[in-house]
Amino acid sequence: MNTGAVILAGGESKRMGKIKALLPVNEIPIIRYLGDRLIETDLHPIVIVLGAHRKQIAPALEGMPIGVIDNPDWQNGLGTSLRMGLVGSYMITKGIDALIFMAVDMPEVSVDHLESLKKAAESEVEVVFTKGTDFPFIVKSSAFLQILDLNHDQAIESLKKLPHLEIDFGGMLDLNHYDDYLNYEWKP
Repeated sequence: MNTGAVILAGGESKRMGKIKALLPVNEIPIIRYLGDRLIETDLHPIVIVLGAHRKQIAPALEGMPIGVIDNPDWQNGLGTSLRMGLVGSYMITKGIDALIFMAVDMPEVSVDHLESLKKAAESEVEVVFTKGTDFPFIVKSSAFLQILDLNHDQAIESLKKLPHLEIDFGGMLDLNHYDDYLNYEWKP
C-alpha cells in the first residue's frame, strides 16, 4: 500500500501560547523533529500543512525533502487543513492508497505506531484512528472524496461516520498547553 504522511501545523496554537511547531525537542524544532522521523520511513509523499504561523515555521523546514503547503483558510477549522494535506500530497504523487495524518503536537509517535496504522488499514475500514487522541490516523483513498468536503472543526466527527477502527497505543502525549511541554521529560 503506497502510503503518504501529512503533518498538520496550521493552527494558531492559542492554548499553548507559543508556536507549537517551533518548540524545541532534543534541541531542534518539533516540526523538524517529526519530519526527520518520517523521512526515515517508507512513507511517501511527506507533506506539512502550515497556516497561522507559516512565515515563522517555514525556515525550520528548509532543506528537508518534504512538501510544504499553505492553508490560507486555517481559521475555518481542521477540515481545511486535512483537505490541503490531501491536495498537497496529490501534487507530489498521484498513486496514493492511504494517508496518515499527524498533529504537530504529538512528538511521541513512533514508527511502530505508524506501521500498526498501516496494517490495520488493510482491513475493510476506511479510517483507523488512535484511541483516545484520534491522532495520528490513517485514511484510505476510498475516503479521500469525503476529506475534500471537510470545511470545519467537526472533521474528525465527520470521518468517524465512515467505517473505522480505533487502535489503543496507551497514553499518547498531546502538547496542548505550555505546562505539558515544560513537564515532559524528553528522550534523545
